[in-house]
Amino acid sequence: MERVCGRRRDLSAAHVKAALALEKGGEYSLPYGLLARNSGAALEISKARPVPKAVKLTQGETVRFGAWRVALNGGGEGKFSYRLSLSGPLEVTPWRSGDRMKLPGSRGKRTMKRLWADAGVSPAERDGLPVLRLGERVVAAPYLGVDLDFAAGEAGAQVTFYTEGESI
Repeated sequence: MERVCGRRRDLSAAHVKAALALEKGGEYSLPYGLLARNSGAALEISKARPVPKAVKLTQGETVRFGAWRVALNGGGEGKFSYRLSLSGPLEVTPWRSGDRMKLPGSRGKRTMKRLWADAGVSPAERDGLPVLRLGERVVAAPYLGVDLDFAAGEAGAQVTFYTEGESI
């Protein structure tokens, strides 16, 4: 284990075993902000990607958030386009532990961590996802949709989350 981890004592044998079991191209989040990646040729353990800073979003604007773009009434339909009912200043932020959303068909609010796990989003991917907020409240997020408190019909504002390789 010391050959893989060096002198780090915060990585257990269970972490190393999980990292070694990664499929080619896979990633595994380790303690203390580390990320294990299987490039196919080697197992790399490095610091995880930095989390982007929060950015304000206004009508007709598209903002960058890490590898993502978030557009408000920017036209076009993307894989993650949602209609919202809004009143107030919006901000795009990283998700925070304890963030909760109420989605259609659910009985009450659930943590976003759990919702993303149910949607098949890995912890490594989840850490880089943008979250649209109105104050401290979560409005929408990719893979999850819009919180029921902010859901709107066809007349609502449109927010689209897309990655650099996609176009809307």
